[in-house]
Amino acid sequence: MNQQQDIHAVNKLFPEFIGFVFAPSQRQISFERAKKLHSLLSPSIKTVGVFVEPSNKDVLALYSMGIIQVAQLHGTVSYEQIKFLQKKGLEIIQVKRSNQSTNNSPAEYIMFDSPKPGSGKKADLNKLTRPQRPFVIAGGLNASNVTQVIEKFHPDIVDVSSGVETNGKKDPQKIKEFIRSVRNAK
Repeated sequence: MNQQQDIHAVNKLFPEFIGFVFAPSQRQISFERAKKLHSLLSPSIKTVGVFVEPSNKDVLALYSMGIIQVAQLHGTVSYEQIKFLQKKGLEIIQVKRSNQSTNNSPAEYIMFDSPKPGSGKKADLNKLTRPQRPFVIAGGLNASNVTQVIEKFHPDIVDVSSGVETNGKKDPQKIKEFIRSVRNAK
């Protein structure tokens, strides 16, 4: 989320989580922008900071300001870094590709995503077997395919970004349709 109207839309729909992207991308926002947007957000919605190989200092700065409660970590992230951030109180989502082992991660959640996260490209779920731990599915999800993914894999969380955008901007109607599809899945 990077616009005030995005926050107003989610405050009406109450998803469980929203993300602030701090990783280099077209969706990247500054700490100050995230702080402003967080101040407008319903306190019942958890915030996830999306990072690529971040420093502990950056992640903890956002956490200590109350801007994020969860860190989604892409790239090479060590076991030690995850444990350190957890000891400070953060929940961790570690991003893995569908063919990588999930057994050695201490993260609360493992995320399966496409090779180019945020691109709208689908994750290769053909090789995915449901792990025996909490997990997230991302990569090319939208209102028309998320129900099928949920019913087949039963993830704990589904993650969407480009699937609720029109011309690179969050679309309140697409957000609404996506949330409805998730909540109607069995």
